Amino acid sequence: MMNRSGPFGIETISELSRSARASGLTPIVRVPELTYGWCAPVLDSGAQGLMLPRIKTADQVREVMSWCQFPPVGARGNALMRSYTDFKGHSNVSAVMNEQNQQTMIVVQVETKEAVTNIDSIVCRNASPPHLSSLST
Repeated sequence: MMNRSGPFGIETISELSRSARASGLTPIVRVPELTYGWCAPVLDSGAQGLMLPRIKTADQVREVMSWCQFPPVGARGNALMRSYTDFKGHSNVSAVMNEQNQQTMIVVQVETKEAVTNIDSIVCRNASPPHLSSLST
């Protein structure tokens, strides 16, 4: 879903993500801003991945990835029985968070000269949190 230049609010993203998941599709949302206020709620609403526009540095990637992953790997807040769990309760919260950490897809868009200059550090496979899912140019 293209949200950076599109009209979608979080309610629409939630509905489209739920429909995609029910149809066996993986909802990936391109966020309009690199902020916790966009990244975490989009994932909470059921998106299974984010496309990050205009990344310039590895530090940006690490910060955004921390917002997208639950502790102990990241800093994303947790509330079960949300779209990302298909509104189902779970008795093992740690298992749900670990599964979500493993299944969340992150796509970085390399769109600037600065990003091209920093490409080696952006795609570093030994970074913490874990490496990227995909790189888009």
